Amino acid sequence: MNSYHEKIGKILRVDKRRLVELEARLERATGQKGIFEKITEENEALMRSRLDILGLGRNVQALEVYDALISKIEADDMKIFDALNLFSLRNPGTAEKIVNFVQRLQPPTMGYFLKYDKAKEFLKNEPPKKILAALGYQSVEAMLEKEDLLEVYSALRFLEDSEWQNKIFFKQYETLKPDDFEERFIQLRALHPKWAQAAEKFVAKKYHNVSHLKELGVVFVIPIFLGISGEHLILISLRPNYLNEVKY
Repeated sequence: MNSYHEKIGKILRVDKRRLVELEARLERATGQKGIFEKITEENEALMRSRLDILGLGRNVQALEVYDALISKIEADDMKIFDALNLFSLRNPGTAEKIVNFVQRLQPPTMGYFLKYDKAKEFLKNEPPKKILAALGYQSVEAMLEKEDLLEVYSALRFLEDSEWQNKIFFKQYETLKPDDFEERFIQLRALHPKWAQAAEKFVAKKYHNVSHLKELGVVFVIPIFLGISGEHLILISLRPNYLNEVKY
């Protein structure tokens, strides 16, 4: 048993003896030796590199690392703010500017998604009452004449009760057939500011303002910002993450 077993064990919060047994089995199976030691050395090199970037030594307290990371995040966030010519997090166009920036970084690809007519049919079968009330419509038909279908579906995530969604609305998905889907490009979009107030509790619970509709091929941003450190970085990094989830 070596020190690297102990180091990896602390990181993974597992008994180092189990790591010794695992390493022995893997060595017998693959014929390769010293892999855990190489992993430990690589991790140490990465840690030294990151601490150097932050201007810290190797033997520092957790609070010092935390403070340095927050300062780095805030500095990088301000660079993004300036580079994108943003004026304020409260500006309705901020979310859309960031979405457009991410689309240039990672252009959306094609996917196989639910046809719009089928999506409309599901709404008509099981009207989302809270969305209808929030927008002031008496029927789904009237709502769909004036509202964006994908924005309405996005609002299901933060306006309707999860129990209704899972036990009633999404139960309809069990009837889907291959013909109910078609190839389309994944869409990235910032929702209209009118949804902001309705989504406040949803954003506060998730600690970020990004979500997605895998079945419809949409990654959307709710135009609400929490005023936390690194909010632009969070938004920019989450968009590619959700794009990959939709593709997956």
